[in-house]
Amino acid sequence: MSWPAVAWALGQRAPSSPAKFVLLALADATSVGEGLAWPSVAHLCERTQQDRKTVLGNLKKLEAQGLIARAGKAGRTGQVVMWRLAVDGPAQAVNDAESPENAPENTPEKGTIRVAAPVPVSPANDAGFAVQRSQKQDTETGRKLKETGRGRAAASSGSGRGSRLPADWAPSEADQAFCRKQRPDLDPQVVAATFRDHWASKTGKDATKQDWPATWRNWVRRERAPLAGAMGAPRRKPVLHADEPFTGSYA
Repeated sequence: MSWPAVAWALGQRAPSSPAKFVLLALADATSVGEGLAWPSVAHLCERTQQDRKTVLGNLKKLEAQGLIARAGKAGRTGQVVMWRLAVDGPAQAVNDAESPENAPENTPEKGTIRVAAPVPVSPANDAGFAVQRSQKQDTETGRKLKETGRGRAAASSGSGRGSRLPADWAPSEADQAFCRKQRPDLDPQVVAATFRDHWASKTGKDATKQDWPATWRNWVRRERAPLAGAMGAPRRKPVLHADEPFTGSYA
């Protein structure tokens, strides 16, 4: 990290707030005394929480404003763009046909730096130290991205956020057909009214479900059968009055 570069980046007026965040990430990765930074695009994505397309677009904006300039390539394969920050004056770009879009998202650096003239090459010891630091930084970045991806995949496959039953919920044709087929003794509309009132008044974490059609099917399977004669009026026993003759039988 180069504190002068970070302090310089904080004092610049970048094209936008996201672009300034990328500039700060570059300053944070700048080698001390050289004003050069060659973090991978994946590292910039992780540091700024921006996607690859946004980072590349912000690099273009910073380059167009003269805050940064390409200073060659670094790495064993020579595919990582090296940037010069305009800490000591306007950054002069090196004539290089490669653009930042062609840089791989995560390339481990293990060799020496390849710098196009007229950018001076630092002493071998300093360059070796800088490359080792960049190699460790990008390798750890790639590992974190892979682990993050695995964690998100596991979370998405094994857990999900449920939702409450919509206020205007009504059983679909498939839901009603399931009720008629599995429980011909039930009226789908009557069951739906009980189902809706129950879950509308429910509170707490049990009030949310990931699959409401499946909840409906389980509800139908477990619904109690209606009592015999419940749909009609109850039968009343005849009442005898003292002034009426008894015409029945005591047997």
